[in-house]
Amino acid sequence: MVVVSATVVSAALGYEPQPGEKVKVFLKGGDYNITKPLEIKEGVYLYGSFSGNEVYEGGRIKVDRDKNGIIEPWEFISPTVLKVSGVVVKIAGGVVSGVTIESTSDGSGSIAELESGGVLENSIVTGGAINLDNGSLLSCYIHGNKAPESDGTINVAGPAIISHSRIENNEAINGAGVYIDTSSDVYITNNLIAYNNAAISGGAIYIAGAANARIINNTYKQHYCLQRYIRRKRQSRCRRTYNCRRQYQSGILQQCNLGQ
Repeated sequence: MVVVSATVVSAALGYEPQPGEKVKVFLKGGDYNITKPLEIKEGVYLYGSFSGNEVYEGGRIKVDRDKNGIIEPWEFISPTVLKVSGVVVKIAGGVVSGVTIESTSDGSGSIAELESGGVLENSIVTGGAINLDNGSLLSCYIHGNKAPESDGTINVAGPAIISHSRIENNEAINGAGVYIDTSSDVYITNNLIAYNNAAISGGAIYIAGAANARIINNTYKQHYCLQRYIRRKRQSRCRRTYNCRRQYQSGILQQCNLGQ
């Protein structure tokens, strides 16, 4: 394992592993302007939000930044913020942990892509959409993203895992939280999906394809949409909902769990 410390993204991502080699990149907290596409390949582990004195990724200090009484996985005392302008951060088989990916434009385009088994964890994405095609979002905060002329804040086009995350205050035509259009396995588990706004349908989740979707133990709050909070076509194999406490005709839903 090669460990690299860097204070600029270009230097951090300049290290590419040899076949079978793994590289850990420690990126110090601060704002980084991203004006060229970034690609984190297999074997690269990019850890952000270092204060400067830590010697391993588990030593990064966290703090209750939003003052809600809970220190969440993405709340670091020295956050690393990747300010994206018209480009995409692509996680192609690599792992990115402890960063904020933030759009500096109008927030209507994609700013992050996960493919080839890429993982984004303990991170924040705000101001733009995420594309998932064989990737995992783990313990992330996805908020303030807008897709006014398209479907989905999180667009799932292949195998995907979305787990232990908060997905809230996002906007899209369909599937303001998650839009699924794939025949692959999709796991959406143990998330809070709240306050999303779909212009037409699927305030929380829209299933457009024949997905084998397992949507389990999630909590939903106040989703606004023209039709139902969850929308799926007949051919999708997502099981029906159960244990819904309350559902309103406007598509607002509170505390509904979905099972296998």
